[in-house]
Amino acid sequence: MEKTENRNAAELTPENHMDGMERLELTVSRIYEPFPHLIRLTGTISPTNPIEWQQANVAVRFEIGETGQGRKVYRIYTIRSFNTATHEIEVDFVKHEGESPAINWLQSLKAGAHAYLIGPRPQFSTEEYKNKKLKLFADETAIPAIFSILSHWPENTEAEIYIESATAEAAGELPDNKGVKKHIYVRKEEEYPGQTGFLVHSAEKITDAEDCSIWIACEREEARAIRKHFMANCNVKKQNIKAVGYWRRGLASSEIEKIRGKYYNELIAQGKTEKDFDEFDIPA
Repeated sequence: MEKTENRNAAELTPENHMDGMERLELTVSRIYEPFPHLIRLTGTISPTNPIEWQQANVAVRFEIGETGQGRKVYRIYTIRSFNTATHEIEVDFVKHEGESPAINWLQSLKAGAHAYLIGPRPQFSTEEYKNKKLKLFADETAIPAIFSILSHWPENTEAEIYIESATAEAAGELPDNKGVKKHIYVRKEEEYPGQTGFLVHSAEKITDAEDCSIWIACEREEARAIRKHFMANCNVKKQNIKAVGYWRRGLASSEIEKIRGKYYNELIAQGKTEKDFDEFDIPA
């Protein structure tokens, strides 16, 4: 699934709110399919401050084309890994049915080609979660984020991770960490992403989570339901829940971006800022 940004809509001009990020050229090293549903891109960058890229769950904006009006088109993806010695990054692209501008762009690249991205934007603070209890919910679009988070796992932190995946092999790549228990559901051939109910049902079985932090990344309406459960039934404070709908069943990512862009612009017109943007305040 194509991931769209959970804060600023991709239709907004990223250069207007760089927030310490930079535009970088990526030289493609390799593009391959480790699993039937996934395309993996590796390439090298030359960041001004490599330390910023060594954090967990770093998001970047890829420039994947232009509109008919000459405006750049962006898609947001997670850096699966960053090699501190070579500055090589890995990024996973989940394939799905229907037209995908990001996949079309990706398939136009080959080893030695150049692409452009804007980043980094860290999405997970290891210090924030150190010595805490976490519950994480993710589908396969968020497995790269989970991989990165587990690769930077904070000390003395316990977690239960609920993952829905198209294949056992994709989830099997995840690191093992002390204090972390994984619950993995592999979809049956006749099942579709965002429709099994595994993540939502797993969350609803949890009744005591008041002392936990919650992290959610999956289909938008499933993420909304999971967040609602923990806030309404488990007394988890809103600020202790980080949730993002990477995609929405039945809606193209470009349409999601338009909806987010419209809502974001309405907030700005009211004198509010990016910090006031809440993914799930947008009407369903």
